[in-house]
Amino acid sequence: MKRKNDSNPKQHNKEDLGFLDDRMQLLDTVRQMIDIEFERRGLNTEGNPHPENPPLENVWYAQPKSVQKLTNKMVVDRIVREASLSAGDVSNALISLGAIVRDALLMGASVELVVGNPKHRKQQGGGSGSQNGDGGGGDDGGL
Repeated sequence: MKRKNDSNPKQHNKEDLGFLDDRMQLLDTVRQMIDIEFERRGLNTEGNPHPENPPLENVWYAQPKSVQKLTNKMVVDRIVREASLSAGDVSNALISLGAIVRDALLMGASVELVVGNPKHRKQQGGGSGSQNGDGGGGDDGGL
């Protein structure tokens, strides 16, 4: 469907400005009505309308001191350093883990990545013979 060319765009602008003026007059009228009602009720329109909740003078927000990022390479390097796996094996495992988590989330499933409890391992004696069901291995509490 073709759009008609407006032969007189100034006419539309005048109509739009007229509509805007009408709305501004209506807004002024509503403000006047509100002021009259406040005067009738003896309410103060100056200052804070809720004295029980004074405005905050100093607002503080928490900000990180620095932006720290844990990259895939950092994870791979740490796992290679702490386990007897090659960098390629670790990289492939992380790529597969990412794909599995993504697929599960797309299907609407929740994902629970349980990291072994380092305190529990120390009580068990650590090492690869861990009985806590996490497969043993090194300290993975930091990841």
